[in-house]
Amino acid sequence: MLLRLSAFSTRLVLLLAGGLLLVTGVAYSQSNTTGIANWSTPLKLGDGWWNSIAVDREGNVQVGWYGDVNNMDVLLYARRSYSGEWTETNDVIVTGQGGMTVRNAVAVGSDGTLYAALRAGTSHEFASAYSTIASNAQSWGTPVILSGNGYYIDMTVDRNNVLHVVYSGYGPDKDIQGNTETALCAFCFDLYYMRSTDSGRSWTIPYSLSDLADSGSDRIKIWEAASGRLYVSWDEGLDWYVGRGIPTDVRLRYSDDSGLTWSEPIILDGGDSPGKRPFQGAFTELLDGRLMAVWRYASPGESQVYYQISADDGLTWSIPEIIEGFYGRSYTDSSSTLDHMALETDYMGIVHLFVVGQTDPTSALNVSLYQIEYRQDLWIPPRRVFYDSERRPEWPEVAFGVQNDINLTFFTRKISAEGLAKDDRSDTVALEIWYMHRDGSLLNRPTQAFEPTETPLPTPTVFQKLDPTTTPFPTLEPRESSFSLVTRDTYAIETVLGGVFAAGLFCLAIIVVVRLRR
Repeated sequence: MLLRLSAFSTRLVLLLAGGLLLVTGVAYSQSNTTGIANWSTPLKLGDGWWNSIAVDREGNVQVGWYGDVNNMDVLLYARRSYSGEWTETNDVIVTGQGGMTVRNAVAVGSDGTLYAALRAGTSHEFASAYSTIASNAQSWGTPVILSGNGYYIDMTVDRNNVLHVVYSGYGPDKDIQGNTETALCAFCFDLYYMRSTDSGRSWTIPYSLSDLADSGSDRIKIWEAASGRLYVSWDEGLDWYVGRGIPTDVRLRYSDDSGLTWSEPIILDGGDSPGKRPFQGAFTELLDGRLMAVWRYASPGESQVYYQISADDGLTWSIPEIIEGFYGRSYTDSSSTLDHMALETDYMGIVHLFVVGQTDPTSALNVSLYQIEYRQDLWIPPRRVFYDSERRPEWPEVAFGVQNDINLTFFTRKISAEGLAKDDRSDTVALEIWYMHRDGSLLNRPTQAFEPTETPLPTPTVFQKLDPTTTPFPTLEPRESSFSLVTRDTYAIETVLGGVFAAGLFCLAIIVVVRLRR
């Protein structure tokens, strides 16, 4: 009898606790019996979106994101020390005004220098500061321009302190008038790569990793794996920013000489099913050298996530298989087309997939951020990390700490009464940045001190030729185009102007009719 009462009491406590979470509208870090550590309580870092994260060798966490301060587009920044204390959130770089999205990436060198690659206006820029004083905007060097026009950007610093940047945009011989895309994807951005061996004081000229006609390059990522190999992955086909092209496949290239030469593109087309093409691709290198890819179909009727594995550097791949028990958001969801999945391998060889979706496809209310682990060639059932009845999570970004702890950032959109996610800039609380932490499994692994250096902060960029190069850069002749460039940044403004123009024509027509009657 006592045992029965005890079990009943335990269930009652759990039900009351679950009810409390439902009342508050927030659920996170569900308890478990698998021996997996729980997540910390979600911490709001500030208002904004499009977050990036990096962990340095001392165990400090650096987070950057796009914010709006007094109607100015800025890069916001906060730092979490190894002891767990946070600096105040500060705007460290002002990029302009007008709602131009500040896509960004942060990385930290072995000497403690914090690097930031970011979109400023329609250009891409680079800046740096010493990480311990990076919260002070005056500590940052003057930003230098990397490319003149583009959208996505990502960056990493390798074990030899070489900086690597990839971006979607135009190359050194292209501008808006000279873009070589044809009518099907006019003004679509291509994928370019740059590197710096002197902390960003000088950069190679952009090198094309993907320059296909009738096609754009989206959701780009660059990273160095445990093997030392450098990888770049991206979605090919659709260019979300200019609103042209269609999804065709997900791609990967790698370099074994720190970015001097690159493999041919490794292409995953989802099995070449008629009318079904993959997007939101994410790749990782397993500790045994195999490659893993996850992706979704860019098709309204497909919401499940697929994975493939290659044991021969991407020459051949396993048949696409479904990750059971999980369903992503509908492809027709407007914010879903901008989201991505984070796929990372930790120091123990466990693969972590962070993705937004649900475990019950019949419910429209439980869209959450999930973590799915791949251990010993098996996927563990999805585990919900974050849920809020009033906010929808997006854009998970992950960085592992020195003790194999997980540092997770993402942003949320406020959900309107109609159940739709909002991104109206006039609503200052519609977009929020969050941070969560999970303790590591290598608690005895020590941190490393920064290596002192006398390298000064970067001076204005001097571009150098990439030497050696796998392909010469062509000189393109400018040509006239009949297409006008309408982007997601300018779409709202042009819609308003178009409405004013239409109203003017209407008024003019009325005046003409009235005069004719007279």
